[in-house]
Amino acid sequence: MLWKRISVSRNERILIARDGEFAGILTPGDYRLSIAGQMTLTMERHNVYDLVFESAWTDYLVEYRPATVRRHFIQIETNNLQVAMVYVNGKLFHVLVPGKHLLFWRGIASITAEVVDMIAAPELAAEKCSH
Repeated sequence: MLWKRISVSRNERILIARDGEFAGILTPGDYRLSIAGQMTLTMERHNVYDLVFESAWTDYLVEYRPATVRRHFIQIETNNLQVAMVYVNGKLFHVLVPGKHLLFWRGIASITAEVVDMIAAPELAAEKCSH
């Protein structure tokens, strides 16, 4: 058995996969992870000041690991009839189109969203999106 030492700085998070399976997200600190036999350990290092979590694991986490999403992220999502105006520290950051989701690192900035139903208030949605 081998041991891998990993250090995570305060502005980082590291997503860990063992043999291609999601194993967790490391928060700031020092870690020793065991690697048995032919096991592969994959790490994705993320800077939380980038705000938006961008990873091939995003859809997997949203669908199969909701507790992990609640712990580490603020999730903004729309159904097929909605748009969302996403604000970071009170300023418009992104307009999320129908049927999508975004994950923002928790605790880095004030993230809020205004979700508008395109069918119930299409004129409001158009007005908000044009600003």
